[in-house]
Amino acid sequence: MSRKKFLIFIFLTTNIAINYNIYGIFMTLGERIKRLRKERDYSQEQLAQKLDTAKSLVWKYEKDMAVPSAEMLKRMALAFGVSADYLLFDEAEKQVAKITDKKLLRQFEEIDKMDESDKIHIRYFLDLAINNQKLKQMTV
Repeated sequence: MSRKKFLIFIFLTTNIAINYNIYGIFMTLGERIKRLRKERDYSQEQLAQKLDTAKSLVWKYEKDMAVPSAEMLKRMALAFGVSADYLLFDEAEKQVAKITDKKLLRQFEEIDKMDESDKIHIRYFLDLAINNQKLKQMTV
């Protein structure tokens, strides 16, 4: 394995915590609000006006220091031209129930019944296997 491939592998296997926003995956609501605002070239003040709220509240939403109400989420969705579903869920979260391999599904159902400490170990090994597959795809 070359040094570059090794470093990529180490990066992928050691940075499996959700709070790393790799490739836009696992974004917080605040990160998504901020990204959408910047994509549309709105200042926080302009967005606040569109939402009929205070600039300081927009800042708090973007920093995940406050959670918007259902009504505010509706206003945000309209202001950004997206669905509330888009604001609330990552693509990875939306695809959870699409397992077609029945044996694998049964295994995950059994894992779901385990203690949290056992689940942590299984998640770690699953992440290693997934990241190994990603590394293989990057080298092809």
